[in-house]
Amino acid sequence: MHGYSQGVIPEILPIRIQIETRLVAMDQKVDWSNVVDQRTLNGKPVIVRIDGDNFRLRVTFTSYYQDGISALLIAQTEVFHGDEEKSGWDKSLLSQVVKLGVPLYFYPLGKERRSEEGHSMVMEILLTKETGQEGSSQ
Repeated sequence: MHGYSQGVIPEILPIRIQIETRLVAMDQKVDWSNVVDQRTLNGKPVIVRIDGDNFRLRVTFTSYYQDGISALLIAQTEVFHGDEEKSGWDKSLLSQVVKLGVPLYFYPLGKERRSEEGHSMVMEILLTKETGQEGSSQ
């Protein structure tokens, strides 16, 4: 089995997912940040929710070990925006193979999209192997 010790089934290996969400001003100053740090099992989703004044964001991250040094990360993004002109949900799905221990930068609202105040949102995601017997959600 690709890089796993004999008798260890990849499907039950715990994984640690750290997600730091930052609201960044045009001058690159971080005006707000939030960290989600969870230990989970291969294939079990981790959900990040953010509620703003005129939007709601929900990103569901699910990771699957590939070969002991990388994982497939799936990000399902749902953004509800409500204003006088338009309201509704925008949804997207992204899959990316990531090397364990190497940060991935994800822009759930789009890299060029900014708020009325000029802020953009970025999520820094880090997946690492976790030791232990059982995943947990905090």
